[in-house]
Amino acid sequence: MNDQKNGKNFLFGVLFGGIIGALIALFFSPKSRYKLREDFNQQFCVAKEKTSKMTEDVYEKGTQFISLAKEKSTTASNLFNKVKEMSNHSEKALNVKEEDEKILENSYNEGQQFMEKS
Repeated sequence: MNDQKNGKNFLFGVLFGGIIGALIALFFSPKSRYKLREDFNQQFCVAKEKTSKMTEDVYEKGTQFISLAKEKSTTASNLFNKVKEMSNHSEKALNVKEEDEKILENSYNEGQQFMEKS
């Protein structure tokens, strides 16, 4: 918990220091106010384009991840259903086997009784 707080404080300090440094650099730059404003607008446009591109990339990757997660979830669900179905079939087969064993045992007993009577 304390490490998280220190990390946030450090990040805030770096961000705040960067902003202050940029403002000081602007005030002490040898360029005219208009040239400085033009450069600032150009840099702002470049940063805006990069941010927009990054946002698009993150959105696309997120969409791909969600699609992949849904696909894997469906595959897992299908696999679970197949295992469940196979379990039901094996349970039925076990019941049939037990019934067959009972029938064979009854037939054997009837055969022995018949042989004893004869």
